[in-house]
Amino acid sequence: MSHTGRRFLSLCRTLHVYLTMLGVVVMLFFSVTGFMLNHKEWFGLKEKERMPRGAEVDRASARPEVPPESRGALMRLLNLHKGAGGSIALKLAIDVAAFLLLVGSVTGIILLFSLPRSRRFGLLAMGIGAVLCLTVYCLAAP
Repeated sequence: MSHTGRRFLSLCRTLHVYLTMLGVVVMLFFSVTGFMLNHKEWFGLKEKERMPRGAEVDRASARPEVPPESRGALMRLLNLHKGAGGSIALKLAIDVAAFLLLVGSVTGIILLFSLPRSRRFGLLAMGIGAVLCLTVYCLAAP
């Protein structure tokens, strides 16, 4: 491999390690809050069935406009997971997190291709993950 190729892989390895370490907190946050969103009843966070007091119906869309209400720290975390009621700072934080995860993923794939012994198994695992995601999307998405 050429000197330039080795330097590129070294840069990818460095970016991959440090950016994914920044992103690992984001991945942990989204994995924990995603689990909590799927099992709200386990955490005592079941959504209210009735329309909250103070809600108004938007005549143009015929949808209720519900004023924000605070229901504790866990609900704030779940709303943060969904990006609900997001300020510009929250949107920027979500964009930075998405960028960190994207760069970490791309550099990981580049590194995978540089490792001949791991390449076949890594590509197989990535393919299985892609097929599983597509299957779940096709079967479960509305």
